[in-house]
Amino acid sequence: MLIDAGAKVNLAATRGIKRTPLQMAAELGKMEALQVLIKNGAAINAKPADEAGGTALQLAAIGGFIGVAEELLKRGADVNAPSSKRQGRTALEGAVEHGRIDMVRFLLNAGAEIGSPGHRQYEELLELAKENGHRVILEMLETLPRSEENVRFQSMLPDGEWGSIVS
Repeated sequence: MLIDAGAKVNLAATRGIKRTPLQMAAELGKMEALQVLIKNGAAINAKPADEAGGTALQLAAIGGFIGVAEELLKRGADVNAPSSKRQGRTALEGAVEHGRIDMVRFLLNAGAEIGSPGHRQYEELLELAKENGHRVILEMLETLPRSEENVRFQSMLPDGEWGSIVS
């Protein structure tokens, strides 16, 4: 109804507005609203607010909304989009910080960058897991196969093989 009345689906996250409509729908895990906004031209990779902002995917990752994240990736969301300038997190950092084990795994399978030992991104992920007491995620990150040339995760263990890490 609001869109039909002329509401802007791409209202930028600036000047006190912390979220675009799509970012807000993703943050709240509102799939139906997200789909309506996308159908009406909402920008999937809209820039986050400079402070404590997030792309739609980053906000879905923090909330643990895998269905929303999957829809956004299917529509072209950047799994490795940079975080906002201040107090921001990449999608993977947000999922790690908030203990979203399934989301971490989902993002890794989608090509989220993890780095290698000594790489800033990798060390930041380990620190976020440690600081927030997410031992399972910490162990998962430490045991993932990586390539020195490519800071992206190479291949995920089949579902059944995570049992030793989770238990």
